[in-house]
Amino acid sequence: MAADKTWTYAELTAALERNIDINRRLAAKENEDGKRAYQLLADGALQLWNSVTTGWQDDGDRARLQALVDAIRPAEAN
Repeated sequence: MAADKTWTYAELTAALERNIDINRRLAAKENEDGKRAYQLLADGALQLWNSVTTGWQDDGDRARLQALVDAIRPAEAN
């Protein structure tokens, strides 16, 4: 494990975007309960990103990323 690894805001945000996209693609293959599970995984990643980047976020990123997570929700949750 590299103790000297640092992450830029852009790298953290790109990693979250990839995570959300993976969860979105996996959710598309699932029933409503499965979709909800993948949405919750993506939301957990978003909450971690938010806690790490609060005070450093670019304008609009939080809302944009939340919308991506919200789009994973099953039909009855929208």
